[in-house]
Amino acid sequence: MDLLRGTAIVMVLVWHAPAIPVLYGLEMPEWVRTLNNFFLPFRMPMLMFLSGSLLSHSIKRPLPEYLLGKFALIGWPYLVWAALHIVQGPSNYLLTSPWSWVATGYLWFLFFIGTYYCVAPFIRRLPAWLVSVASFAASVPFDGELVKGFFYFLGFFYAGHFYTQRQALFGHLGRGWPLAACAGVAIAVGVWSSINGVESKYEAITAPGSLAGIMVAMAAAKALPDSRLVRAVEAIGRKSIVYYVSHFPIVIVTTVALLSAGVESSATVAAVGLVTAFIACALLARFSSRRPLVWLYQMPGFLVLRRHLRASDSRLHRHTDTSTP
Repeated sequence: MDLLRGTAIVMVLVWHAPAIPVLYGLEMPEWVRTLNNFFLPFRMPMLMFLSGSLLSHSIKRPLPEYLLGKFALIGWPYLVWAALHIVQGPSNYLLTSPWSWVATGYLWFLFFIGTYYCVAPFIRRLPAWLVSVASFAASVPFDGELVKGFFYFLGFFYAGHFYTQRQALFGHLGRGWPLAACAGVAIAVGVWSSINGVESKYEAITAPGSLAGIMVAMAAAKALPDSRLVRAVEAIGRKSIVYYVSHFPIVIVTTVALLSAGVESSATVAAVGLVTAFIACALLARFSSRRPLVWLYQMPGFLVLRRHLRASDSRLHRHTDTSTP
């Protein structure tokens, strides 16, 4: 889990480092665009799949504790960093506009999974595979990225949920000729994406290829021997929320600073932005559990509220047990 999540976060940073300077008038080298577009069908789908795979465990908690946890660890950082992004964004982004807070910029991922987790308790009796297939199908008629993307990624979220429920069904995909077939399909979809670029985003027809790539990535993660590099990527995965929400404004600040200093090379701006983001995020991750820094990533008082809810739930169960004939 940590290795795959860390790998996806690295791919996100490698994409945004050259993409953000484009917003300020620089050109992205075509080979960089092509390489990043190859991984387009796998970056965010894998993060969604992994997030969905955690649902089976967390949804077992009592509903108040479950919803509190999702708001404290997903909703709260979304609101904090969305406010910063709105302030950094163009003039048509207003803190007072409700639409500015809907899937704000690069933080759409947190908005989506937060919504998915909130909906999950109310559709928990539906088969996960059915929700996944229906979500991919529902994405087809839409054109806008918000609605189309919402249903498209919901398909991957519930595919991850289904995987944890039926891991034995997927076991044979991780070895032998099925794994080779998955690799072939994934490479074909990656090449198709590198040719078509963002026009291929959120297309349900590519979902099987994305899922095949995720199966290959999972098999590779299991097969990789322990090394310093693997441990470093796992560390990123364990603090994925810190890297995800923090990297974008860091790259923006770095880009603006370099342009103000007269640096006009897109390669230099992207490289410095990427290195700066990794170093700054690593420092933030290192101290992210300390006050007041922790409040950027976790709702203040969350642990106290959670202990209170658990104690209340425990007292309720004890009362129920002693009062039942």
